[in-house]
Amino acid sequence: MNESQHVLGKPIWRRVNEVGSARQLALFRIMIGLFCLTYFLRPINGYLDFIEAEPRHYLETFIQGPLFDVLNSHVSKLRVAGLIGAVGMMLGLFTRVSIGVTLLCFLVVCNRFFLVAQSHTDWPYLPFFCSVLLFAPCNRVWAVDTWLFRKRGQGPILFWPIAMCIAWMGLIYLGAGIQKVFPLRKGWYWLQGYTTQDLAMERIFDSPIYWLFGRPLFDYAGQLWVFAILSTFAVIIELAGVFWILGSRFQLLLYVLIGSLHIGMYLFSIPGFIVLYGFCLVLFLPPKIFGDVAKES
Repeated sequence: MNESQHVLGKPIWRRVNEVGSARQLALFRIMIGLFCLTYFLRPINGYLDFIEAEPRHYLETFIQGPLFDVLNSHVSKLRVAGLIGAVGMMLGLFTRVSIGVTLLCFLVVCNRFFLVAQSHTDWPYLPFFCSVLLFAPCNRVWAVDTWLFRKRGQGPILFWPIAMCIAWMGLIYLGAGIQKVFPLRKGWYWLQGYTTQDLAMERIFDSPIYWLFGRPLFDYAGQLWVFAILSTFAVIIELAGVFWILGSRFQLLLYVLIGSLHIGMYLFSIPGFIVLYGFCLVLFLPPKIFGDVAKES
């Protein structure tokens, strides 16, 4: 197989059984663990025990009932447990337990944060990534477990964990693109640029553009056509996420284009998922560059 036909260019149903890279999977585990560590270290999390959400927001949470009441009352303790789990995840120490603890704690803390802040969180990505890593052999290399529990006769690493995470990202962005254009009345409003314009004007004084230049780049109120172009570009690029599922030689290029979308959002003070998205670069690198695919296959 030549480089132009590497595993990333195949559709998802043909990628899962390809030989993958243990180093790539381990690096992804470390990157996600690092992100979870920074998530639990955010200063705002220390205030979650003291801030009550509006009662109507409790109807929007994905954890409800007695379980929610118990977990929600121990957010600070679960944040510490999440920190420990994230460190264990990065080190590859008791890896499955560490990932499971990190996943549970993230769900609870993220749930509480959403109730209070009603703002962007990283929940669309992390729970799925952690769930995949929980069942994947992501501690074969670069993990303390390889010394503690050395095993013989392990088979090659398959590409399915990386393929599933790529496909999940494709679904996220495809869904975001569809959600922007349907129903059609809402889609027409979006494509005209009104939604993007409203967000930029609402957060103008919090944007990095304003911090750097002391003013907006242009007259946001009078240049709707600029936001119409940006909004249309966003929809097209997000809908192109389907090629992460169907397979394409240009998957890394698509990663760069969607990354430019996130950077643009950040400059207009809509940070979204830019940091975690950056960590996901490791998913889109050809497995062969890690140098262990041929050895395992």
